Amino acid sequence: MNIKRLQTLALLAISPTISFAQADRDKVDPTTLDRGNQPPSSVTSGSRSSANAKASDAGAQRPIFLKTQEISTFGGFDSKIYYDDNPFRTSGTVISQYKDAIWSNTAYLGAGLGQVELTDAVITPYVGASLTDTEYMASGLDFLDYRSTNAYIMANIQHSNGWAYRVGVSYSSDYNDALKQETYSEFYPNLGVMKVYSHTDNILGIFNVSVGYHESTSFNSLDVTREDDLDNFDIIASYGLKFSYSNLSISPTYAAVFKSYTEGAPSSNNDREDLIHSLNVRVEYAITNYADVSLFGGYSKRDTKNNFASGYDFVSGTIGLALGVNFNF
Repeated sequence: MNIKRLQTLALLAISPTISFAQADRDKVDPTTLDRGNQPPSSVTSGSRSSANAKASDAGAQRPIFLKTQEISTFGGFDSKIYYDDNPFRTSGTVISQYKDAIWSNTAYLGAGLGQVELTDAVITPYVGASLTDTEYMASGLDFLDYRSTNAYIMANIQHSNGWAYRVGVSYSSDYNDALKQETYSEFYPNLGVMKVYSHTDNILGIFNVSVGYHESTSFNSLDVTREDDLDNFDIIASYGLKFSYSNLSISPTYAAVFKSYTEGAPSSNNDREDLIHSLNVRVEYAITNYADVSLFGGYSKRDTKNNFASGYDFVSGTIGLALGVNFNF
């Protein structure tokens, strides 16, 4: 039996775990617990990451580069290379012992579709899409490499009291390179609210809450499509601080995610509930207004209850380097 066939059999054997791991977007950076379902914060806030607290906490305002035109486009490219001590997000199995270096590259494009001005708020609709390529580099897991595509439409409502509200829907899909087929897809309608606080001229506090429903389709080890196994409601809450010093910023963030799965028996996720805690720290240096480099590290822990299957609890740590290039026109 050749190596390619052995790899394919191994992939089929652990594919449920792969689907769960790919469905959890706390893999790299717990400050961005999403599948690309909204524009970068530098777009919606109207400020680059190097802006100070006062410039970023201006209440209801258009994003800066949208002030002179009705439609504005933005895009960028992010490249991350990082070490992950539990890339499958599992425990109690052989594959939980795997550790790997992972290379992730994301290209994205989007547009702000003008503004609707209210008495004390500004509404900006957005559309966007991204493509992410993820490669396992060091542990012979390259047959698990996959690509993710994401698209979204949302409305961002910036209120004069400093609160920003959002409503949107996104579509995401994961495609395994070895099997040459889709392993996971979802629609994700969601609502969110964010508040940016100015603690001092150089320190921001960022509070963020969202709720949504993942309507998913996943692939399992029997090579059949399961329409609803990973369907779940989630609530995400996070609080972070951002310390800015000239072109340098340091951003520690804590996030908690609650997931309640909706598929009943005979699904192994019948009555399943997850609670995921994540702590992340990012140190970012703005090379120019459109490029930055950062170091990041994170810790994640998932506790699962009311589930008959084992191996869903996990602890995981990541550390890595990222380079981002962003533009608007």
